[in-house]
Amino acid sequence: MAKKAVEIRNLNYTYPDGTKALRDINLDILAGESVGIIGPNGAGKTTFLLHLNGILKGEGFIKILDFEMNGKNLAQIRNEVGLVFQDPENQLFMPTVFDDVSFGPVNMMLPSAEIQASVNEALKEVGMPDSMKRSSHHLSFGEKKRVSIATVLSMRPQILVLDEPTSNLDPKGRRNIIKLLKGIDKTKVIASHDLEMISKICSRYVFLERGTIVRSDSTPENLANLFSG
Repeated sequence: MAKKAVEIRNLNYTYPDGTKALRDINLDILAGESVGIIGPNGAGKTTFLLHLNGILKGEGFIKILDFEMNGKNLAQIRNEVGLVFQDPENQLFMPTVFDDVSFGPVNMMLPSAEIQASVNEALKEVGMPDSMKRSSHHLSFGEKKRVSIATVLSMRPQILVLDEPTSNLDPKGRRNIIKLLKGIDKTKVIASHDLEMISKICSRYVFLERGTIVRSDSTPENLANLFSG
């Protein structure tokens, strides 16, 4: 049986204002699996994602690969879990694409040759190998999305976590992102309202409603019909 990439038991999270965002979440994600996290607005999708690399910390047990989520293991977990935010403006803040994509490897204190190789590899994987010297803020929105993915790929994580990767993209940009994500051979956890994208990339979906897992399935037909009626 495949190794567990993510193991979650009895995860609960309440925001400071008293809003109960996650309720008794129990979920295993296997290494190499692609899992879609779906549900209506306010269901807890983004809150769930932010627990996978310790940005938020609720009550319960989380294990990422061989590391239990705690202060001692947090740095290692963040090296292994690459989180791509919904808005690329939250991910891109350096003067050039190279600076943005190299930020993670630099902070991992890798040798300069390895940093350069990681940046080259990540930008090639997202289809932007000649963009190193460009200003991140002068890119198109679709290009910013791809560079945002490159900023985490450059750290060579084992798990890729994405929040609404196709949101606000034109049809061509959306197709490019779907093709890109399908080609990335990593464990993937993707939160989205884009059910067609989820059905093309993910082998399983988890439906959240009011912070609770109400359904998990691997049948594309069931996903397509989930919100019907």
